[in-house]
Amino acid sequence: DGNGSIPYIVEVVVTDEGANTDHDITLTRKSRVIDVWVIKTGGAGTGANRITVKETANAITDAIDHSVADKVVVGVGTIDDAENEIPEGGTLRVTLTTGTGDDSCKVYILLLPLS
Repeated sequence: DGNGSIPYIVEVVVTDEGANTDHDITLTRKSRVIDVWVIKTGGAGTGANRITVKETANAITDAIDHSVADKVVVGVGTIDDAENEIPEGGTLRVTLTTGTGDDSCKVYILLLPLS
């Protein structure tokens, strides 16, 4: 809309949980997800370790494969522009689908506040 706003980042720390897990954050303002990246923080994942960012149950991103070595940064492949806006009071969800190996990572979500 040309008015501009200052983006902000949400960090979600995912531990080696050993089970599929949702990490929920309630947003205090309406926002649009504009980028996501994952930094591996533990031992290597060895198959099917995935992170998906959602608006409650609706996927915003593709499943980000983080079956990689420690310290590797993995970017998002797709962002669904029909799902990437989260209302004030809405739920930003990071879903871990666990595979084998270590699931530990940090997920960074770049959001643009909307008026």
